[in-house]
Amino acid sequence: MNVVRLVKKAKKGNKEALLELIMAQQDDYYRLALTYTGNPHDAMDAMEDMIVSLYEKMHQLKKEDAFYSWSKTILVNRCKLMLKKQGKVVLLEEWNNMNPPITLMSKGSSNWKYKTCLSW
Repeated sequence: MNVVRLVKKAKKGNKEALLELIMAQQDDYYRLALTYTGNPHDAMDAMEDMIVSLYEKMHQLKKEDAFYSWSKTILVNRCKLMLKKQGKVVLLEEWNNMNPPITLMSKGSSNWKYKTCLSW
């Protein structure tokens, strides 16, 4: 498979070329999305969003040989957006503004103890 040739075709609107590029790395895409989302359903949703974005933004890709790193960046951004919408991601700015500070549980010898974390 010649990636550069397929990317050039995909940039001209060839859906089959784009599909061939995606299918060649589908397992890698899925593992990456699953690592971020932790959920098979969400991973598949993120991949679907990535495919739509790739199709819509293919013309923006400047270096054809960078397709896979570019597409994986798009996938990671889709995963992060999905997690943020689900409230599963706490941005650093939000973390610092939380009041009261977040508490974590740690298992003691016979009971659970609460510890306040990052109480600066």
